[in-house]
Amino acid sequence: MKKKINSRTKGKAGERELIGELKRVLPELSDALERNLEQTRDGGYDIAGMEGWAPEVKRYAKILPADVESFWDQAVTQARNDHRRPVLFMREDRREWRVRVRLSDVQDRWVHEDGVEWTAEVTLDAFAWIYRRAA
Repeated sequence: MKKKINSRTKGKAGERELIGELKRVLPELSDALERNLEQTRDGGYDIAGMEGWAPEVKRYAKILPADVESFWDQAVTQARNDHRRPVLFMREDRREWRVRVRLSDVQDRWVHEDGVEWTAEVTLDAFAWIYRRAA
């Protein structure tokens, strides 16, 4: 019989898994990256140690387009509250991590809009390039 995992436990596990992957693609952040333990109380972003960015992490069995819009809205709100750039990390079961960022954070010439239609979805390796370029 398969053990049911509650969403909070899966969320914590997803955050830990992502931190391991981020340490692989951004080894210069290895000592800084950690789960933001104040996130539930403060309503803040999920991972600390990414200066200037407010990471939102979602780990689900299946992610639908409507979910992405909702997740992105949450990421933007949290980033705005802390005067940071929103970044959404998502992973479905048996899939690779996907990263959503604003187009304006990839190329300064883009219009600075926060809607999901003004974002790009990239791999972790591509995000590492974007992160370094923005630093």
